[in-house]
Amino acid sequence: MHPRPLLVLVHGSRFSRHQWDGYAAQLPSADVVAVDLPGHGQRAGAPFTVEAALDVVDAAVRAAADGRPVVLAGHSLGGYLASLYAAEHPGTCRAWCSWAPPATPPAG
Repeated sequence: MHPRPLLVLVHGSRFSRHQWDGYAAQLPSADVVAVDLPGHGQRAGAPFTVEAALDVVDAAVRAAADGRPVVLAGHSLGGYLASLYAAEHPGTCRAWCSWAPPATPPAG
């Protein structure tokens, strides 16, 4: 069993992975991974689609999980994606939290 929990953070629309910098600094006992979604941050040139965004989340989880359960958290658009990902990967996520997800699916 891996001694440190893994927390994967998904930012909201018009933000980047840096939305989570302050939170990550407050969690020294966890491995924290924050992603840039397509169309945002370091992926600003990539077109956004829900499928492409879920692929980014999945790649981050697979690269960092090392067999351990993941806690997934997202804000706004990221909350919507976190909920979709957790529903599609029930054995992967120990827990997930969605802050202020949109009431309707995002375009794309």
